[in-house]
Amino acid sequence: MEGISGDYIGWIIGIASIAAGVILYLWSQRSKQKSEKRGLYKVVLKKSFDLQPAEVMGELRGSHKGGFRDYCLDRDEIDQIKKRIAAGKDVLVIGDPLAGKTRAVYEALKHAENKTAVTIPRIVDVNPNEFKVPQHLSGTRKGVLLVDDINKYVSKQHFEHLLQQYIDNGYLIIATCRKGPELDRAKSALEQIFASLFDDPVEMGKVDREEAEAVAQKTDVDMPTSYDGNIGSIFVPIEAMRQRYAEDCTDEGRAVLRSIKRLFMGGVYEEGGIYSEGHIKKVCEELEELKLEKFKWRELLDSLASLSFLQPGKEGFAVEETYIEQIFKVDCSLLDNFRELAALFSDDPEALFKVGNRADNKQYTEDLGDDYVKVKRLAVDTFQAVLSHWSLKTHTERHAMTQNSLGIAYGKLADIEDKAANCQKAIAAYQEALKVYTLERFPMDYAMTQNNLGVAYDTLAEVEDKAANCQKAIAAYQEALNVYTLERFPIQYAMTQNNLGAAYQSLGDIKDKAANGKKAIAAYQEALKVYRPEQFPMQYAAIQNNLGNAYRNLGDIEEKAANCKKAIAAYEEALKVRTLERFPMDYAMTQNNLGVAYRNLGDIEDKAANCKKAIAAYQEVLKVYTQERFPMNYANTKNNLGVAYWGLGDIADKAANCKRARKAYEAALSVYRKLDMPLQVELVERNLAILDAFEAEE
Repeated sequence: MEGISGDYIGWIIGIASIAAGVILYLWSQRSKQKSEKRGLYKVVLKKSFDLQPAEVMGELRGSHKGGFRDYCLDRDEIDQIKKRIAAGKDVLVIGDPLAGKTRAVYEALKHAENKTAVTIPRIVDVNPNEFKVPQHLSGTRKGVLLVDDINKYVSKQHFEHLLQQYIDNGYLIIATCRKGPELDRAKSALEQIFASLFDDPVEMGKVDREEAEAVAQKTDVDMPTSYDGNIGSIFVPIEAMRQRYAEDCTDEGRAVLRSIKRLFMGGVYEEGGIYSEGHIKKVCEELEELKLEKFKWRELLDSLASLSFLQPGKEGFAVEETYIEQIFKVDCSLLDNFRELAALFSDDPEALFKVGNRADNKQYTEDLGDDYVKVKRLAVDTFQAVLSHWSLKTHTERHAMTQNSLGIAYGKLADIEDKAANCQKAIAAYQEALKVYTLERFPMDYAMTQNNLGVAYDTLAEVEDKAANCQKAIAAYQEALNVYTLERFPIQYAMTQNNLGAAYQSLGDIKDKAANGKKAIAAYQEALKVYRPEQFPMQYAAIQNNLGNAYRNLGDIEEKAANCKKAIAAYEEALKVRTLERFPMDYAMTQNNLGVAYRNLGDIEDKAANCKKAIAAYQEVLKVYTQERFPMNYANTKNNLGVAYWGLGDIADKAANCKRARKAYEAALSVYRKLDMPLQVELVERNLAILDAFEAEE
């Protein structure tokens, strides 16, 4: 038998090498995907009945030491969640702290009739240029995205993109959120993409003491003497821990816990409430003036762990958030804490960036009163300090990320003071970010930053160079729309089209009114392709109101009757959502716009009927704009009402309607004088003079 030729052996070796290369590539890609998933997710497509307590409830509360017990009270709310999962409906579970929200979700998923795959994201920033919905080798397995404490996710960059992708892929969204300010802020942040999630939440009710005592007995835990009806307070013993803090904790131990409270207030911690030993020690030494030898420091941390205030882990110490909020006490204000942490971490850009983010986060700072503007200035200063570490050359992507954050911070500051100067600084920061965020390399970041840039130019246009800045805003929005297409990113597309419409409308106030008005109308109509009333009622109503304004303005220069009627139709669509009971301020604004449209229509047809409709609309406005609560709006509406009555008096019941018009004008005049508004006083006096002349006519 002839031997195998060298060429044949070489061919076999070549094929084997190619195969090995393919296998190595696939293995490396799979390893890369696993690494990315570990960075972005706690759980990926895990069967619901295999979920572990710590995966859903966190390492702390999901452990026996943190309060988890196998026994769970059978509650109606758990059944409600299970029924919604079975029906394929999204679920938001709300309630007080320790009301049992997350435990209810865990039980519902664990024992759901429809076994499904659950994915749980981490509370981290999302890179939209690389993010993909996780897939099995066999293809996408649709299931559940679980977002516990959704209000904590909304401050993370591009979380809304992650959420949108899961919605588009047909996943059920199950979320939890505290009632009150946290719920309001989550709703405000996410209603543009997911308003329906907030429409009918499952609310965790109170559990009476007798039933709670039975639970405590079955789970072998001590029933607290003071019980507020939230079942979780049995397992997270606030009362006992408060006493332990006061009586068993040393002065040094309380200094450590105060340091953790300071880090919490400043946002300097990792996902899941993990505090690094280095950060704790630094705050403790510099701000609490507690300096210890290394072995003493370790003994102190161990003693706090033995008292159950800390739970050691690989990355640091887990701390129960309820203890931080309700037990640990510090004397400094939020503003002073921001200042001190910013100074303390001046050489640590990671920590410094977190301080800047927290200071710029409305969720934590909107109730600061007079300190609010100082905190916004501090956020700007902090991001600028970060940029001294993360330069364009040394930390390119982080530099761009920080410039974008700086631009947003300047934009918020512009809402409070020095609008022109702060808008210009915001624009400069966004332009710096765009040196990195190019359309080719970072399309999502490019689009986001271009949209932010457009908003900054729009705001600047309110105070200077209106035409030029509106045109720059329009150009920025159009750049964003190169990425935000209707097919790929419908929500972002609609949002940007709405912004574009507003910019065209503003530009139309000073040039090419008809052409720019028509462009505004076209943009709003594009947005309405996405914002349907069933899915996005609030956005639908807002854009219908904007569309009405655009048609009404267009009616000032062409086809007045037709455009006024289109405006009226748009306002009436908006009022199907903006009801007096649910959205009184929006209701009043749209009713006022409706009144103006009817009054304008009355100038050219059916004057009596349209003036009466304008009067009815203004009277609806006055149900909200009372003299006591909204004096200026009240006076404006009274003046409008006077004009409508005067118009009606031109063709019907002259004496009676002139009397009504005079009464309305005088009410407006009285308020304007009290508010010391000379221009408005002059306007109403002129209207009264016109009325005098009209009444004197034969």
